[in-house]
Amino acid sequence: MIRGAILALLALLLARPEAYAQRDAIFEPLPKNLDWKAVVQANNLHFTLVPHGKTNIVFVWGGISPGDALRFSAALAAAKPIDEIQFYSSGGNLLESLKIGAAIHHGRFSTRVPDGARCVSACNFMFMGGVVRSIDPTGSFEVHMFSDDWTDRLRSELVRPPHSVTEYNKRHPNAAIDPTEVDDKIAAANARTGTPQAPSDSAGQPMDGSVPVATAVAPVSTTTDGSRPATRRDVTLDDLLINYAIDDDVKGIQQGSAQIAAVIARYLVEMQLSLDFLTTFAAIPNAAPRPLTHAELIKFNVINN
Repeated sequence: MIRGAILALLALLLARPEAYAQRDAIFEPLPKNLDWKAVVQANNLHFTLVPHGKTNIVFVWGGISPGDALRFSAALAAAKPIDEIQFYSSGGNLLESLKIGAAIHHGRFSTRVPDGARCVSACNFMFMGGVVRSIDPTGSFEVHMFSDDWTDRLRSELVRPPHSVTEYNKRHPNAAIDPTEVDDKIAAANARTGTPQAPSDSAGQPMDGSVPVATAVAPVSTTTDGSRPATRRDVTLDDLLINYAIDDDVKGIQQGSAQIAAVIARYLVEMQLSLDFLTTFAAIPNAAPRPLTHAELIKFNVINN
């Protein structure tokens, strides 16, 4: 449940409903029960405008999705003058968070994680955009290793492997396979395993009328003691294409991860954070983000106020 500063923000909004009555519907009231479950279930960022004397606080909560950087820019324009920007977010799209952080930095705004709130994963980079950065005593700043859409693409390949050379080439245009070489590659793969393979056409169908390649299995024999050895399936067109897809995506993951690491490193330098922050969260699994201690927040210059 919300506590401390978040509860105070909610009370203020209930007393001043006009604060979020925006014609353009950019801002909305906080839910009465804004807890971590509600934040995680919010697929996009939500913005709440809180009057603060002659200025405003922009309270940002929810998950980060594509397009949120543009929506955030619209919220900034509508909220001025702004005292500070506060976060309660489970993270999400990395590139959107970097854009939002850059917009905050360009506008010279302050950022805060208020009491009772959590700033997890990509939320970190939004928060880092603040020229003055603060985390209240019961606020939590949690980190883990970064990921990107290359890993999602690899999972997609494994769940939905290509079943034809045409499909593979469509999905991997930069690593297209020559259809005329497929039969030779399958035959060579089976030769290495000691099992002959009937010639097939580029669609993976045998040309000698035998059992289709995709279902061909080496005969099962018995050993001298009567036991049945494990069966071994011949290399098929599907096997070949899956291996190619995995190899291509592993290379893509390596390249994409290196590029994103470089982008993050540059961002940290621009926001005047220590590059040690990058190596600290590199080994923390996504499923178990770790809150940084107050000493770590100071060490990495995550907070400067």
